[in-house]
Amino acid sequence: DGLLASGVNRITLGLNYKGEMIEAAIGNVPRYQRVIRFVREDSELGTAGALSLFEAPPNKPLIVMNGDILSKVDFRSMVNFHLAERNMATVAVRGESVQIPFGVVDLSGSRITKIVEKPKYEYHVSAGIYIFEPSMLSLIPRNVRIDMPGLLDILLEKSLRVGSFPVHEYWLDIGRIGDFEQAQ
Repeated sequence: DGLLASGVNRITLGLNYKGEMIEAAIGNVPRYQRVIRFVREDSELGTAGALSLFEAPPNKPLIVMNGDILSKVDFRSMVNFHLAERNMATVAVRGESVQIPFGVVDLSGSRITKIVEKPKYEYHVSAGIYIFEPSMLSLIPRNVRIDMPGLLDILLEKSLRVGSFPVHEYWLDIGRIGDFEQAQ
């Protein structure tokens, strides 16, 4: 629904695990019938491999996202940012912090060189939402398992522009049962 509200008028879902259930649940919703298409994986292709199954590459940037993401990301702003930055790929990122509940010890051999009590580490993590230029599809081997980090590594190895787009809006990965329950 968020994609539709952003003006997206063609959605392709890559299906594998429980794909029949997903197709049955979504395929019968009238507002989706002219918009959503399904691509079925014969074997598990990873988080990026289903992109190799596109019959014809689109002529506009692709929004690619994991199926277990619940977010209010402004897709239009993300696409506009991607175009303005002239990226081959743009990755939505968000800040995460990890609090270690113990003292962290740095070692040199058996000698302690530093102790930090209960440090908090801050990271940028992938939010599972990506924008890709259509020409990038030619870099994905057909019917070969490849996850999104592997695809992004290919782009980086070729010195293609991979940018980041900060996500400050509501975002939840509902692939974990606790987060799914929170989303309910």
